[in-house]
Amino acid sequence: VFEDYPGVISNVLSGVDTRHVALITSVDGVIRGQHYHPEAGGTQYVYVLSGRLEAHLQALSVISVVGQPSVESPLGPVLQVDLVPDDLLRLDPYTAHAFKARGDTTFLALDEYPATPEVYAEVTRPFKVIE
Repeated sequence: VFEDYPGVISNVLSGVDTRHVALITSVDGVIRGQHYHPEAGGTQYVYVLSGRLEAHLQALSVISVVGQPSVESPLGPVLQVDLVPDDLLRLDPYTAHAFKARGDTTFLALDEYPATPEVYAEVTRPFKVIE
């Protein structure tokens, strides 16, 4: 953090290859996500600007047999992390995630993949983390 007379400069993320940034707003109680990104999706970051997010996270093992559908297997319990403004969450591949807004919330999703509809479909797999 650098602070001077005109204001403050806070470096949120440095040294990563980010190819997409989305500004997301949610009203109280909305659930977003309910998916995971395989290796091709790379790492995703979530940065809270305002409000509060409940992050529900579950590590997965994915078993693939050529010619058959993949099978996702949870590696442990669902973890809940409360995120507030200026929190930065790193989501590695195969981390299923869902976010529940607690109050009106604004956050950034920063991704290593470009967010064209074709690429998004390739790097996003539905997975219900919470009800």
